[in-house]
Amino acid sequence: KNISYAVTIILLVLSVSLVILSTIAKKNNKIFSVFGYSYSVVASPSMKPDIDVGEIIIIKKLDYDKYYETAQVGQDNIVYYSNEKGIYIVHQLYEIKDNGLVLKGTNNPSPDGEIVDQNNFHGIVISHGGKWLGSFLLGSRSLIFLVIVIFIIFVIVTEILPHLIKKEKGQKQEESKLDPETRKLLEEQVRREIEKEKNA
Repeated sequence: KNISYAVTIILLVLSVSLVILSTIAKKNNKIFSVFGYSYSVVASPSMKPDIDVGEIIIIKKLDYDKYYETAQVGQDNIVYYSNEKGIYIVHQLYEIKDNGLVLKGTNNPSPDGEIVDQNNFHGIVISHGGKWLGSFLLGSRSLIFLVIVIFIIFVIVTEILPHLIKKEKGQKQEESKLDPETRKLLEEQVRREIEKEKNA
């Protein structure tokens, strides 16, 4: 019981921390990452049909120079920061040039105008999916906080409250286990204290 209680509290703290840190990163127009991995929700149809609007992408942050040597045209989906648009974009590797990488959305008629290099390269997409969840998050970001509040209430009701009630019951049971003689002595002592206060 104590272990599940501790695990629940740790998960709650981690969940709230992740939401807070990712919200701060979003406000600063950055991608939040943990141990070199991050996530984002695709907001445009430029990668359809490969990656649809609302899909959650898992991004692995990589060193640009190391990636450049192993890059695969037409296979890798790269996340980069667009200085022109001021946002992060995920597009497919279209061409490798000496001065950087050329990307193109699979649904776009022409390649991107910006060259991706060590200054704006972020990483590659290693997985994507969960369109229903991503669409929900895109459409109602304020509901994230509602979900967190509901989760916190759930944890309090299912884990913390029963623990506190059990602890209180345990104390009452301990009190009721007193032998009759000790109980009489305690009652007598309490009675004397009350009388002293009345007479004072």
